[in-house]
Amino acid sequence: MPHPFAVTRSAEGTVSVLSLEGHLDAHTAPVFEQALQSEIEAGRVRLVVDGTGLRYISSAGLGVFMSFIEEVRQKGGDIKICGLAPKVRQ
Repeated sequence: MPHPFAVTRSAEGTVSVLSLEGHLDAHTAPVFEQALQSEIEAGRVRLVVDGTGLRYISSAGLGVFMSFIEEVRQKGGDIKICGLAPKVRQ
């Protein structure tokens, strides 16, 4: 059974903050991919991913970051991650 996952968007000036909640894995990665894609398509490339509510991230979840970072940087932006619990950071 898949674990619950949610992405909530907010803004701090010109920075978009995507707050993650739950487990980011192969089953939930498409939700995160869509959230990032929506930001990029809207021209918002200064992104902070708040992992305070993230309980687990798999290699598929990490792959989402890797699949967008080059495009975001080419557009003059970046993706920063904050708020990770020690277990998730490892």
